Amino acid sequence: MVAAANGNPSNMAESGFFSELWRRRVPQFLGFYVAATWMAVEIGDWMIERFSLPENLTSYVFLGMVSLIPAVGVIAWGHGAPGKDRWTKFQAGFIGLNAAAAVGVLAFLVQPITMTETAEVAAAATETVEVLDEDGNVEFHEVAKDGYHQSLLAFFFRNMTGDAELDWLSYGAPWLISEDLRRNPLIAIGTPLSQASAASRLREKGFPNAVGEPLSLDLQIARDRGLPQIITGEIARLVDGTLELTARLIEVETGQMVNEWKRSGADVLDTADQISGDIRESLLSGYETDRIVTELSIKEHTSESIAAIRHAVEAQRLRSFENNYPAAIEELNQAIEKDPTFAEAHVLAHLFYRNLGDYATALAEAQKALAHDYKLYSETKFMLKANMQALQGRTDQAVWVLERWAQIHPQSGEVQGLLGSNYLVMMEIAKAKGAYQRLLELEPSQRRTLLSLAAVLRLEGDLDNAIATIQRYIEEVQPENAEAHMDLGNTYVQAGQFEQARQAYEEAAFLDATNPRAEIALAGLLLREGAYDQAQTALKRIEARNLPPRQLFPVLGMKQKLHLSLGEVELAMESLRQMSVAGSTFMPPFLQVFQIENSLAIYQALLSDKEGALQMAAETRAKLKPPFDGYALFAPLDIYSIFKESEPYLKVLEELEQSAQLFSNPTMELVVDWYRARGQLLSGDTDTAVETSANVLQGLGRSAATLQSPDLMEAFIVFYAHTLAKAGRVDEALDQINGLVEVNPGMSSARVERLAILLQKGLIEAAQNEADYLDRVWEGADKQYVEYKRLQTLKSELATAQG
Repeated sequence: MVAAANGNPSNMAESGFFSELWRRRVPQFLGFYVAATWMAVEIGDWMIERFSLPENLTSYVFLGMVSLIPAVGVIAWGHGAPGKDRWTKFQAGFIGLNAAAAVGVLAFLVQPITMTETAEVAAAATETVEVLDEDGNVEFHEVAKDGYHQSLLAFFFRNMTGDAELDWLSYGAPWLISEDLRRNPLIAIGTPLSQASAASRLREKGFPNAVGEPLSLDLQIARDRGLPQIITGEIARLVDGTLELTARLIEVETGQMVNEWKRSGADVLDTADQISGDIRESLLSGYETDRIVTELSIKEHTSESIAAIRHAVEAQRLRSFENNYPAAIEELNQAIEKDPTFAEAHVLAHLFYRNLGDYATALAEAQKALAHDYKLYSETKFMLKANMQALQGRTDQAVWVLERWAQIHPQSGEVQGLLGSNYLVMMEIAKAKGAYQRLLELEPSQRRTLLSLAAVLRLEGDLDNAIATIQRYIEEVQPENAEAHMDLGNTYVQAGQFEQARQAYEEAAFLDATNPRAEIALAGLLLREGAYDQAQTALKRIEARNLPPRQLFPVLGMKQKLHLSLGEVELAMESLRQMSVAGSTFMPPFLQVFQIENSLAIYQALLSDKEGALQMAAETRAKLKPPFDGYALFAPLDIYSIFKESEPYLKVLEELEQSAQLFSNPTMELVVDWYRARGQLLSGDTDTAVETSANVLQGLGRSAATLQSPDLMEAFIVFYAHTLAKAGRVDEALDQINGLVEVNPGMSSARVERLAILLQKGLIEAAQNEADYLDRVWEGADKQYVEYKRLQTLKSELATAQG
């Protein structure tokens, strides 16, 4: 009443309406509803990020809840006041109409989840990274996230047609499929054409052409490599004459077939493309990857010419299974002649010429491949660019390219492995360790990764952790992996724990009786202990088997080492020649020339034949092209050093230094310093030689070269002790040589050096014991062996000292 007397009627009505809204608690309900809407949107955003749900889920939540505000208001008006209320027909009808209208709003304003589901899964599988290109410009790349990368191996298909003309497709079909699949960064795939270790295992198990093997062997190979899935298949001819390709995706852990596809048609390239699409769809079910890589047909990114592709496949077969590089390159030339735009044929030619040591032609082929880069996948282009920098001696630039590759393809195990090995060459141990740790994250079951990580730990001097790393693999991943036990044995040898090494090698021999590597290592332990007869008996027993060349090669290598320890240089050379024959079936030609023929020239010098040795060294160098013809200078340097001819030695050393500048890296600089120290010693500058040698010794401790060839460090310790003795630092020299003989008493060259140092120090009795030992060991030594001659000179000095 008072209010009506003091205001107009409209204000009275408005005040009554708002009072009624408040009495019925409509504002409170709407406030709580808005807060709940906001909270629902926030929770939705969190769930999208946490569980990789579609991003437009929150759009449904927000618009849906906003659209239902009228219904909430009606409910609050009818049921918000205290006390019991009844539902009315108006309320039920209004809420139903509001709900229908809300659905219409959602359908009109929000794209359905079913239409964008694959794109949203792709967003979860990838992320955008920024990198700088060669010119410093920012590039944006969509890359795979952790956990979305799949690795598998495609074995060769069986030719069920009975037509030998189609045998090439046994290799060609899986190669084409793998080339197509590997363009997607979410998939890592290879075949035995690219995975040499897989091809080697197949050959070792009695399948020389790597075809026709049982599924159980394929599964074992994949299991040892830590791969979850493999692809197998076959080729058949249908009654209408068309070819049918069958591919199967097999789960490695269970051996069960995940899926099988059969495709046929008049064009085998189209058929392979269809099979590849089937496999990709299965592997990446629900993924949308167009944003990552442009999907091209096999014809578009290889060649439309089936003849060109057949030549390329045959080239790879010749290289992989016959080690016939000239014939393989001729096949590639024919492939390129039929299709000059066949970029992958140029890539293969680049790799083959690089293995031949023909860097100029390899560089040219890389440039030709990149001229058709629209056909190449990103990782292939990075590989070519990195190799091109390395071929021109720009190691730093090559590593920079690899680092960009790793940024853009963080799921690529290939680039992490390359980074690790290149960091080791650059002696950047911490970076190498990081690369191998990342590789271990990507490929947790890969034995080689653990070995590489253990090698880095050894370079850091952390031998206990290196051993523990391999033991962890054996205990947690594959207790019955013979190769892992071999790695453990090798690491124990590096740590000087020979009894533990023997146990590891024996376990490896038990686990894999078909491969003699563990028995060879056991023979090496006997040789190291000075048990020459037992080592010789063991090696003869191994050699008596009908071993394939790849397995025979290390047996012959240990034999030549044994013969040299016994002073039998002629027999050591014969073993080297046999190694050359065996190595010709699998070693890159330039490596065979460099490692074996260079060694033969040096051995010829050890037999006191300087002219013959220099002639052999010259012939070896003539077979090599730049830059490896520069590396062939090592042999004449060794020869002149053996004959203590300083003037020609220093001339060749100057040439080596100039050559090394073209391909400078810390490892190469270390080798040059080694030869520089020898030149300083020959020139009589012993103090400088000691200083240079000390730096080399320190560097060798950080060099992966000593891990790949443990004898390298021990050979240098002999030289370092010799240099110290020449500088009059006899006590230090004796400490160095005693430490070496303690861990390798069978190293006869170290025993000769110890005899010389003992004589210099005046320890006559100890010198006599050393001479007696060498007389027994070198009973059958070649009389022209320069070290045997030196022994006779030292024995004469010993007799004089004894009076």
